[in-house]
Amino acid sequence: MEENKYITTIKKYLVEKYGSVKEEWELSISMLVDTLETYAECKKVLKEVGIYNYERNKKNPLLGTLKECQITMLKIVKELGISPYAASKIKSMVEDDTDDFIDKLVN
Repeated sequence: MEENKYITTIKKYLVEKYGSVKEEWELSISMLVDTLETYAECKKVLKEVGIYNYERNKKNPLLGTLKECQITMLKIVKELGISPYAASKIKSMVEDDTDDFIDKLVN
């Protein structure tokens, strides 16, 4: 089975950043890909039919789905540490500041 382009890109990034793709990340990657595909489909339909139905005087309900997809994607991206913010948090957690802490206590 051919690997999805999103999966390929995400895994390549994770391998470059962390050296490998851990087994426990696979579910998160799969969920991210599903959400990306749903997001892309919503955007496609919204472009075709519009964001507002003037006959019914209502917003397209796909706007809510699009927003939910965005929230889900951001959460998973942070979980995997593939956003700049998440990466900086992981880096700061990994850095050992024990010596600085001890210096502050002593001095």
